[in-house]
Amino acid sequence: TAKEADILSVLVQTGILGLRGFWKLSAVSKELLSLRGDATALGFGSVCSGFSSVTEKLEVWRLIDDCLRRDDVKALQQLFALPGVSGRFPFLLRRLIEKSPDSEKCRTYLMERGVTPCVTEILYTQRTSGGTNLSKKIVDEMISRRMLQADAWAVFPARGDDFV
Repeated sequence: TAKEADILSVLVQTGILGLRGFWKLSAVSKELLSLRGDATALGFGSVCSGFSSVTEKLEVWRLIDDCLRRDDVKALQQLFALPGVSGRFPFLLRRLIEKSPDSEKCRTYLMERGVTPCVTEILYTQRTSGGTNLSKKIVDEMISRRMLQADAWAVFPARGDDFV
C-alpha cells in the first residue's frame, strides 16, 4: 500500500539501515530495488552518512568483494555512484586481481574508471606473493588501456628484503 511505501521511504531516508540493511531491504521488491540506482539521500545515498564508522567500511568492503566475486558490475557501478566511495576504497584493481581474477566485467569497469592510480603496487604485490593471478590477458588489457607502458621499468628490492 501507499502508506507502507511511505514508511519504507522514510526508513531508507534516515540512513539508520546502514549498507547491509539497505541492501537486504531493497531486494524485497522491484520498487525498493530501484532505490539502489538513486545516489541521493532519498535512496542509496542515504547510507553514506555511516561510511565513517569502521563497521560500515567493513560492510562496503564485503559488498565490493561480493561484487567482484560474482562479477556483478551493475552493483559495483551503483556503489561507485555514491559520493566519496572511490576515494575511500582505493586499489580495487589490485584487490580484483588478487581475489577474483576471472571477473571480466568488473575488471573492465575498474580499468575504464581508472580507479587504481598506482600500478606498481599491483606489480610489487604480484612479485612478492608469488603472483600467479596477473595473467597475460590482464597485462594486455592494462597495456591497451595505457595503465601499463610496455617499455616501462620497475625496480623492486630482492624478495627477502623489506620494502618499507
